[in-house]
Formats: sequence, structure tokens, C-alpha cells
Amino acid sequence: MISEKAIKEEAKKLLEKEDLLKKQLKSLEKEQRDVSKQLSGLVELARGRGWTAHELSDSFGDFAPRSRATKKDAEAVRDAAYEVLTRHGGAMETRTLLEQIERRGVRITGGGTTSNLAALLMRDTERFHNVGKGSWKSIQINDKTKELS
Repeated sequence: MISEKAIKEEAKKLLEKEDLLKKQLKSLEKEQRDVSKQLSGLVELARGRGWTAHELSDSFGDFAPRSRATKKDAEAVRDAAYEVLTRHGGAMETRTLLEQIERRGVRITGGGTTSNLAALLMRDTERFHNVGKGSWKSIQINDKTKELS
């Protein structure tokens, strides 16, 4: 059984450690703000030199502001998704679908995440069906009737 004195000593050590970690965290947060300001300056410099959003993204990763998808970009993603799902012939998880689309060289705008892809697919109920749990099917169009493939 642990004595009351041992518990108090351990609590004191933990409180001291917590105070030290809080100080380190404040220091790291300040350092992060400083680095973010420097990075912002570099992004602005690159923009001033005419870098495109894709070049910024390739160079600065998620820090670079993303451009909004154009209708043409969104349609290219949907077309690729439809082709992948139709060839697959069944339901496919969003993550796998995203990987297949990217392998075809089609870039998902926004953060390039499964959420971005799902948002694009939800807007095309003529060609896509969300079968739940993050999976999608293409809807085959045969003459005037639609059937889930």
C-alpha cells in the first residue's frame, strides 16, 4: 500500500513536470508562430514570382492556400471516379477510390482528402450512389433506365 507521503511527493513531482511542460509548450507555440510568419513571407514571395497554386502546394504542402475547384476540375474528378467505379463493377471505399483517381493523374482539389472527393460525388446523383460507410457505386445508365451496378 502506498503511503500518503509517497502520494504527495509523486503529486508534487507531477505538478512540477506539468508546469515545465506548459512553459515548453508556450515556447514552442511562439516558435511555431514565428516559423508560420516566415513561411507566409515565402509563399507571398513565390506568388509574386508567378507560381501557380499547384506549384505552391508542391513546395509548401498543406500550408499553401488551396484554390477552389473550378467546374472543369470537379467534372474531371467525377469523370475519373465514374470510370474507376464502372470498371471495378462494385462498391469501393472512398480512400481506395481517391488513390485510383490520383494514379490516373487527376488531382483532387481542396485538401485532396476523402472528404473533398465525397463532396464532389454527392453532387452527381445521376452517376454516383453512396452505399454507406464511406463507399460508392457508379450508377449504370442503360437507355432510359438506371440500375445500380
